[in-house]
Order: sequence, then structure tokens, then C-alpha cells
Amino acid sequence: MKTKLIFFLPLLLLFINCTDSDTDSSSLKLSESTFKNVDGNGETLRINIESNSAWKVSSDQQWCIPFQEKGDNDGELVLSVVANLDGSSRDATVTIMSSKASKKIQINQKALKTVQQKSITTSFRLSFMSFMKTRQMPCNMSIQTFFPRY
Repeated sequence: MKTKLIFFLPLLLLFINCTDSDTDSSSLKLSESTFKNVDGNGETLRINIESNSAWKVSSDQQWCIPFQEKGDNDGELVLSVVANLDGSSRDATVTIMSSKASKKIQINQKALKTVQQKSITTSFRLSFMSFMKTRQMPCNMSIQTFFPRY
């Protein structure tokens, strides 16, 4: 019985001391996770990422564009927020995911304030050749412009 115990005791200690390296948790920290009242003219946002593994970025809105979609370890995430011509504030969520951690960045952008809207309407005739005859077609064109407030 003592001989069996002598053989099994080292094996038991070996199994107890073994650890799986995959159980180590991934570290993922952001320098900032909320951006409120981002300028309606558009803005570039910069977020420092501290991580001990690879990470991926995704945005739930087309107007909030990450310059890179993935990175390794520590790095800087740069987001381009396009001018808001919608007339009201809007929200986006950017998600950064590593192998075992996930963080979200909340972005709220103000509407672009316009001070003047101008419409220009013009009429003209378009001439073209068709079946050896000159034809003219009346056309109307309207252009609207918005001038932002600074």
C-alpha cells in the first residue's frame, strides 16, 4: 500500500499544480468610453487601448468610422465621426473585443446647426441630335445649400 501511495502522491501534486494558460483573463482598458455632444461638424476621436492580446473593432453606425478594424496589445484607436446633417442628435456604439473581454464606447453627436438655407432654381434648354433632327428639351434644376454655423 505504501508503494502505491509513493507513486500516486507525486502524480496528484503534478495535477494540482498544472494550470491551463488559456484561463488567464485578457486585459482590456480604454482611456475613454463615453463621448457626449461631439461637434455636429464632425470630429476625430482618439482612444488609447491597453490590452495583453489582439482586439477587433466594430461600429453600429456608418457615420462613425474606425480607422483600423483590429490591433495587437496596446495601441490607439482613431474614430472619424462624420458631420451630422440629420437635424437631430444621434448615437453610436463602438465595440472593442479581445479574446475574453469586450468594451463599448458610447458616442453622442449634436446636430449640425444651420444658419441659412439657400435654394437656386434655374431653367435651360438641352439641345441634342436625334434621328438627324435637332431636338430641344426644357429642363429645370434646383440646388439647395446649407451654411453651417461656426
